[in-house]
Formats: sequence, C-alpha cells, structure tokens
Amino acid sequence: MRQQYLLRPTNFRAILTAPDPATSVALSMADLRAAQADARSVALSDATIDALIAIRDACRTEGIAVSDRRWKKALKIVQASAYLAGQASTTPEDLLILTNSLWREPKERGKVAHLVGQLADPLSAKAAEILDAARETAARVAALHSSDRKAYIAEAAQALDEFRAQEKKLGELGRGAGPRAAQTVSDAQQEITQLHTELARAVSAGLHLR
Repeated sequence: MRQQYLLRPTNFRAILTAPDPATSVALSMADLRAAQADARSVALSDATIDALIAIRDACRTEGIAVSDRRWKKALKIVQASAYLAGQASTTPEDLLILTNSLWREPKERGKVAHLVGQLADPLSAKAAEILDAARETAARVAALHSSDRKAYIAEAAQALDEFRAQEKKLGELGRGAGPRAAQTVSDAQQEITQLHTELARAVSAGLHLR
C-alpha cells in the first residue's frame, strides 16, 4: 500500500504546530527478550496461513522469488505486528506488514504491495481503488475549470453523481470491515466527501458567474 500524505490544510497545520513527542524510555535487553517471547506466543490463525499461501502462489505467478526461509521469517514479523496491536492471534490484515519484506528489487515493490493488499486486506485495497478513482475524477474536472465552462459544468455534474455512488459503496464496505480496514475505509470516505463538498461549492459559485 503506497504512502498517503495529508491533503487537508487543517491536518497539516496540526502536525506543524504540535509539540515534539517526549523521548521514550529505552527498553532493557530483558524487556526486549520478554517482548520477543510474547510475540512468538501469538497464535497464527488458519486464515492468516491461508492468506500467506495465496500470497506466495501469487508471487510465484508474477515471477517474484521468495525463499522458504524468508517465508518462515515472515511469520515472525506477522506475529510481532499482531502483538504490537494487542492481539492474541494474527489476522490476514497483519500480513500487510510484509509489503516491504518480500521484494528484492525495487521494481518488484509495486507488484508485491498490490498482491499483499488484495489478498491480505481486500476491503482496504478496494477502498484505495475507489479513492484513486475519485481523485482522478476530481483532477479531470479541475482541468476544465478555466478552459471550457460548459464542459466543466457537465463533467462536474457527472462527477458529483460518481462521488455519491463512491461514498455509498464505501459505506457498504465499512459495514463488513475489521478495525484496521474500517479505519482505511473511513479515511477514504472522508476524503471523497471533502472532494464532493468542494466541487459542489465550486459548481454553485460558477453557476452564478456572469
């Protein structure tokens, strides 16, 4: 899953003006070993193993070679992810951490991210798809704003319909999502709602221009 930056000025302002976090206390070696032992005790669910096998098969199909030893080590990373999230058992969503653990060449990262996202957390992957489509629509309409007013109004009207449909679809996805996926879906829904609101205001203002 690719990194997303904060788009809203208010969110960015909050980061700029927030106080620096306090320095955390370093873990002792004893604490670190205890945490490692606790992480190893996290149960590996059947759903997680099934999803990992599906990812391995998909990687092979795409020509991405991952050794059996690395797959074994990957499970420890997945257990650690679940442990840090306070879980007693892994879920397929914990496999998302493997996005940066399975590729060898930088050119493989995009493929790995796509495969892991689709197979480990399909709801979040679908939400990202919907959000990307909304962003593309917004960019397409914005490009017409200063060049063709009539075409802009027509495209904007269609875009508003698309945004409404996308918001509804995300709402449906959110009802069947786990905690992590639900947050991803909610974030996507908020951004599309913002795009919807901003475009509606621009169209309303444009219709009153003479």
